[in-house]
Amino acid sequence: FNPLHAGSGAVVVATVFDAGSARIVAGLGFEIVATSSGGFAATLGRRDGRITREEAPSNTRAVFAATNLPPSADFEHGFGDASEAVMETERGTA
Repeated sequence: FNPLHAGSGAVVVATVFDAGSARIVAGLGFEIVATSSGGFAATLGRRDGRITREEAPSNTRAVFAATNLPPSADFEHGFGDASEAVMETERGTA
């Protein structure tokens, strides 16, 4: 993200909930896309914190594939408190 901060020093990040909303914000000119765990949960009719370890990476991969924007992912607490659990979640996004 450093090159994006070189100009004004500030960058507005669009937070999206799925691949379709990612494409919309890319078309509007945003320079970074970030996933929203709460937004994604809402698309499934659930509250934030109610998506699974398998669902989150799947949605994140779809969001990242929908644009060429630099991404940031919201994985709540990484689906675990131990670093091993967080690393397992991260491996699911590859």
